[in-house]
Amino acid sequence: MNLSQILLALLWWCVSTAAVAEETCDNAPPNDPIGIDLGHRFVFASYANSINNFTLLGVVNHKEYQRQIEELSMDHFQRSGLGKPRSGSRSTPLALLTSVMWSLFEMIDARVSISSNAYVVWTQDSIRSISDTVYGIIPVSVQRKVKSFLISRGLIKKKLSPSDVTETFTVVFAELKATSLAAHGVNVTWAVVGVPDFFNDTLRETVIRAGQQAGITILEGAVPPRSFCTHYLNPAIDQYDRVLVVHQGETHCGVQLYDGSPQRRRKGQSVYPYLPLDPWSGDRIQYRLVKELVDGDAQLKTLVVQGRDNGFLIQAVLRTRLTLKGYDPAVELLLGLEPLLEDQLGGNRDHEDGEKLNELPLNLDSWWTHGNIPDLVLTRSQITAVENNYMETLANNIQVYLQAMAEPHKTGKATKQERVDYAIILTDYFDGELVHRAVQEAIGNDVPIVGSLKDITMVAEGAARLAWTRRENLLSMRESAKTRHDEL
Repeated sequence: MNLSQILLALLWWCVSTAAVAEETCDNAPPNDPIGIDLGHRFVFASYANSINNFTLLGVVNHKEYQRQIEELSMDHFQRSGLGKPRSGSRSTPLALLTSVMWSLFEMIDARVSISSNAYVVWTQDSIRSISDTVYGIIPVSVQRKVKSFLISRGLIKKKLSPSDVTETFTVVFAELKATSLAAHGVNVTWAVVGVPDFFNDTLRETVIRAGQQAGITILEGAVPPRSFCTHYLNPAIDQYDRVLVVHQGETHCGVQLYDGSPQRRRKGQSVYPYLPLDPWSGDRIQYRLVKELVDGDAQLKTLVVQGRDNGFLIQAVLRTRLTLKGYDPAVELLLGLEPLLEDQLGGNRDHEDGEKLNELPLNLDSWWTHGNIPDLVLTRSQITAVENNYMETLANNIQVYLQAMAEPHKTGKATKQERVDYAIILTDYFDGELVHRAVQEAIGNDVPIVGSLKDITMVAEGAARLAWTRRENLLSMRESAKTRHDEL
């Protein structure tokens, strides 16, 4: 079942006469208007009091869930053909060896940029070709033994199984239920669940199964993509609009286009392909700044080569960047950085002259205990240059996507990009303003653009809106059926 078929099923499910008749006969209570957002970072639950009024029931911040979603997202990106060699797609010893070698390559490439070299690109393509040629020659039993050995030695990662994902999702749903019951007295037993746009049928079934194990009924048609939840039945958006949804977070990025025009709907073509753009995830800005600092300081480069924790350096850069840009406390609290930022500025963010800081030193006191740390400073100009590059390249990719989605003319070539009437930014990170600029650069200043970190509950509310609509349709049809029965 493709995405268009799923959405058509969902649209029918919202007003399904058969479903209503079944529930009417059973005198079952109507579903609760509850929506759940399986985000890349957080899981939210929302209750719809009306089509545009919502109550946040709870939020779950689960580390293992985040790790699994990141792994699933990266696996989808690799399978799309846009990432590194698909090391996990086959289990031949050659493919497994390629996985080990790629891990080594990534370590080297982090210090000496070689991945863009023409010879390296040609070599990667050759490896894929050789792997395709020899696949199937080596017995499956040997393949499994080699894979088990490499996993046991930590040379490759064990691939997530559906049971692993189901177990984690069940724990998350159970925690969300407990939070909702404790905070609002609402027992979540039924919900529409917005899932990441890259989820396939297998992962959607995993969500349904996990809901059942946690005591939450999730119907087969009630697992729409997150981007669909942001705009469908949204009173602020015309149902015939072309809507562009841009996903962005710490470790993911992607674009999705919807066309609500009657012509596209009749053809079953209202949903365009989702394009993952993971190299434009939020953490890439920190990586780029770290690289500039390391390349510009010989002593720091020596410390990195000697094996110091690069993650600590990245977090130090992130904290300093946040402070220089002056993010509001709500954002910093969400990221768990507020106390650290307060300490860095001595508990006082505002300066007497009211001027913004142009630079700040990096706090690396606990990073290296065997010698002096170089006096590193992060400047506003460095941040601006990296952010502008990020924004411009993301805008270019969005334009290319829209051009590729445009219907070709008689010449067989698309001469302009697909029109956009409304744009939504779906982010759980603090670079929503950069994504907003990129989208504006790509589609123009006249198109409404909504969405930021402050709208982080948008998907949960959209899912709750779908559940509310189904509930209202169910009650309305029951009332009509009762009226006809009384007349008879």
